[in-house]
Amino acid sequence: MVSIIENWASIEGVIISLYENPDLQGFYIIELDLQRSEDEGGFPNLAKADEGKIIRINIRQEQLETMNIKPGDPLRATVRKAFGQVYFIR
Repeated sequence: MVSIIENWASIEGVIISLYENPDLQGFYIIELDLQRSEDEGGFPNLAKADEGKIIRINIRQEQLETMNIKPGDPLRATVRKAFGQVYFIR
């Protein structure tokens, strides 16, 4: 059994690609070159181990439309790591 811990991190990186998530209806995936992460609200920062890697961030379609982002744009956001290099944006 896998332990799940509450975690949040403030991240910065550059968007590599953006596409509809084939597994989660109403979500898109941001592929991000994660350049840096910082602790958020006293929670563990699980993104620290992924700095310098490409991560996938799940984002609701409504959030994506509001943010008006595209590949090549920088991204600063607060995220929660789910598993592997897969995250969800706050």
